[in-house]
Amino acid sequence: FVAIKTVNLFLPGQNQEQLLQRFQREAKALSLLQDQGILQVYRFGFEEFPYLVCEYVEAESLRQKLERDGALPYAIAKTLLLKIASALDHAHKR
Repeated sequence: FVAIKTVNLFLPGQNQEQLLQRFQREAKALSLLQDQGILQVYRFGFEEFPYLVCEYVEAESLRQKLERDGALPYAIAKTLLLKIASALDHAHKR
């Protein structure tokens, strides 16, 4: 399975050119990253609208988990934050 992200260039009050440039810049940067904590991008481009195809990860969001279970136990929060920090470190080194 894959996930497809698009951007609506026709939102009222938005600069279409800026939205497109930002989407392309982010898609290109993300496509260059290879880390277990970062979604893998398979393809991005523009055909009638901008799109990004990436791996699909089936999981609940952190927000959903927090709303369901409340605060995370310290050990789980620490593990999660270390994984996020590692992915961010990788991204910033690129």
